[in-house]
Amino acid sequence: MDISHILDQAARDLPSEQAFLTLIEYAVAASVPDPASLDLRRMGTADKLGLAPIFERASVQLLQAGREVRFETLCALLDHQPNGYRNGFWMGKSACDHLLDLAEGAREVRFSYSHSFRPCLAYAHALKTKEIPARLTYSSPNRNDIDLMGRMLVLLGLAGDVTLNLDHVWLSSSTPAELEVILPPFGADMRGTQEVPRGLAASLGVSDDKSVRLSVENLSIAHVIEESSARALVLSSDSAMFRTVGSEPIMRKNLMESGRLMSVMNVPAGMAFADTRVEGNLLVIDGSGRQHNSVRFIDLGHQDVAITGRRGRTDIRDGVNWSNLMTCEPSGSGNLLRDVPHLEIMESNLVLMPERYLNIGPRSRIDALLSTSDVAELSDLVEFVRPVSLTDSVDAEFSLLECAPADIGPRGFIQQPSRKVRVDRAKYQRAVSQQLRCDDLVLCVKGTIGSVGLVSHDVPDAGEREIWTAGQSMMILRRKPRCPISPLALYEYLSNSTMQQFLKSLAGGVGILSLGMKDLKKLPIPIPDAVTEAQIATAFENRLQVHDQIDALQAQLADLRAAHWPHDTLGQSTG
Repeated sequence: MDISHILDQAARDLPSEQAFLTLIEYAVAASVPDPASLDLRRMGTADKLGLAPIFERASVQLLQAGREVRFETLCALLDHQPNGYRNGFWMGKSACDHLLDLAEGAREVRFSYSHSFRPCLAYAHALKTKEIPARLTYSSPNRNDIDLMGRMLVLLGLAGDVTLNLDHVWLSSSTPAELEVILPPFGADMRGTQEVPRGLAASLGVSDDKSVRLSVENLSIAHVIEESSARALVLSSDSAMFRTVGSEPIMRKNLMESGRLMSVMNVPAGMAFADTRVEGNLLVIDGSGRQHNSVRFIDLGHQDVAITGRRGRTDIRDGVNWSNLMTCEPSGSGNLLRDVPHLEIMESNLVLMPERYLNIGPRSRIDALLSTSDVAELSDLVEFVRPVSLTDSVDAEFSLLECAPADIGPRGFIQQPSRKVRVDRAKYQRAVSQQLRCDDLVLCVKGTIGSVGLVSHDVPDAGEREIWTAGQSMMILRRKPRCPISPLALYEYLSNSTMQQFLKSLAGGVGILSLGMKDLKKLPIPIPDAVTEAQIATAFENRLQVHDQIDALQAQLADLRAAHWPHDTLGQSTG
C-alpha cells in the first residue's frame, strides 16, 4: 500500500506522529456506527488545514485491505516514525517476535504499560489469525495509550479480544492470567502517590512513615511475587538489578527467596527499542509453586547471538531464538549464558545483572593468582575516604584542586588537577579530611570505572592555602597502619587490565555506571612477599626511566618541527 506516500503529503503541515494519529481517527470514524461519540479533534484540525481529502483517501485504502495487510501497514507506519512512537518506546519487530516466543502460546495474557503496546497488538493478531480463542488484557495508566490501543483494535477486528484497563498492573490484576508481560517505564517513581497498595509497599520494606523511592519496576516485580501466580516476563533497568540501597535490594531478596526467577537476559541499548540508548534486563519468572535452584544469565548482545546493525545499534542475529537460549546447554566459555546457583548470587549482594556472572574470564585469572597468594579484603588494607561536593564560596580564602580520572597521567601519578574550587575557611576545614596525601590511591567508582592513580610526594602539604582533593566520582584509598602491601603494589594490581575488566563487570546503573561500596570493600587483594615487592619497585622505576626517554624524544621532535617553515615564523600556539 502507498499510505505512507499519501501521508508524506501532509508532512508540511503536521508532524509525522500527528499525521499517523489523524489517519487512525479517520479510519475509526469510518468503521463504527456512531462516530459522533468519539473524540475526533484531529479530524477537525486536518479539515481546517485542507488535509481532509488526503486522510480520507488513506483511510479508504487502509479499510479496503485485508486484516493482515492492515496490521502490517499500521506497524510499518509506526516503525518509520522519525523519533519512534512515544519517544522511542515502540518495540522493534524482531525483539517483539522473540519476546512473544517466550509466551509459549499462553491464552490468558496480561500486557502492562506502553512498552508492551506492540507485543499485545501482535499477540492478539497472531492468535486471531490462527483462530485460537484467548483472553488478553492491556493495562496502562496513560489515557493516550488506552485510547490508541482501543482504536487500533477496532481497525484490526480485535476489539472483543483484548480488555483495556486504565491503571497500573497491580491495580488491574483481578482477571486471571497464565502470563504477565510487564514492560514498565524505567525510573518512574511512585513515592508519595495514592496508587500503591499498603501491602505491596510493605513487601518492599516501605511503611507510611518512610519516604523511600518506589519505582514502577520494583512494584511490578513485587506484584508478580506477592499477588500473581502467573509466569511473568518483566523488563527492568540496570538500576533495579544493581542498587544496594532503598527498596531494590529488598525486592531482589524477595524475588530470589521465591525461587521463581528462571532467567535474566541483558538487552543491549537499541535492540528492543531502536531510538533509545538505555540497556535493559528481561526477567523470566516462573509461576507460583515452581522452584529453581539457579538462575540462567544470558547476554543477548554476545557476538554469537547479535550483530552490529544500522547506526551502530545491536541487532538480533538471524537464526537466533531467545526461547532456545533458555533451554540449551551452556557453552564452556560462560560468556553467552551461564546457570548461576543461588548461593553465588547471594554472595554477590543479590546483584542480578548478567555481566556480573558472565564475564568469567577475568575472574578465573584473578582466582588463579589468589590461589597462590596470601589474600586480604580491600577493606582490611585501606580506609575509604568518600569525597563530598564543595562549591565556590563568596568570601573565598583557599583553593581546592579536585582531581578527576582525566588528571591521572601516563606514569600513573595524579597530575595537578584542572578543576579549582575557591572556598572559605569553613569549607576548607571540611575538605581537609579528603585532602590527598602522599601514597594515597585514587580509584574512580563512578563513570570511568576502575581508573586508578597514585598520589606522589610532591602533593601540597596539610595547611597550605591550596590543597588537592578528589572529585565525587573518585574514592580515596588510604593505607591502614601496618598494611602488608605497598601503595605501589596495590596500584599495580588495581591498574592491571584483567583487574580493570573485572571491576567494570561489578559496576551497574542506568546512564552512569557506579561501583557499589559493598563490592569494593570485599575486593580480594593478593599480598606479595618482600621479594616480589622489591621487583615491583624496580620494574616501576624502569618504566619511569622509559617515560623520561619518551619525554626527551617528544621534546626533540617538537624542536625539529619548530626549526622549519612555517613553524619557525609562526611559532607554536599553546591555546
